[in-house]
Amino acid sequence: MTRDLVLHDWLVAGIALASGCVAALVLRALMKWLDKQASRTKWGGDDVIVDALRTVVPWSAVVAGAAVAASALPLTARIRGLVDQSLTAVLIVIATFSAARVVAGLVQSVAASRTGVAASASIFVNITRIVVLS
Repeated sequence: MTRDLVLHDWLVAGIALASGCVAALVLRALMKWLDKQASRTKWGGDDVIVDALRTVVPWSAVVAGAAVAASALPLTARIRGLVDQSLTAVLIVIATFSAARVVAGLVQSVAASRTGVAASASIFVNITRIVVLS
């Protein structure tokens, strides 16, 4: 640490983390509304994309709140680097799983729209999901 922790540091970090959580709740409500709007359209791809965003967007707000909270604390350069790398890794994992869900959902919607392909659609969806996760 570059200096001792004081109450102000804890308050700022707590407010930043709470703000990230509140933003996640607001964004989650917004994503629910967007999901209702997307379900009204004929194209199924927007449903898949909104479903994936329902996971990424709120968690991104929480990670952003945690990043701001960590930057408010007087951490050493080594600890700050570890925190930044950890938060980046969490965000990458969330985005990767969401991207796999989007691509697999799009493959499933395309396969469902084709006749004769629906029987083998699950194998294509699973292969696509594994490729994206890899």
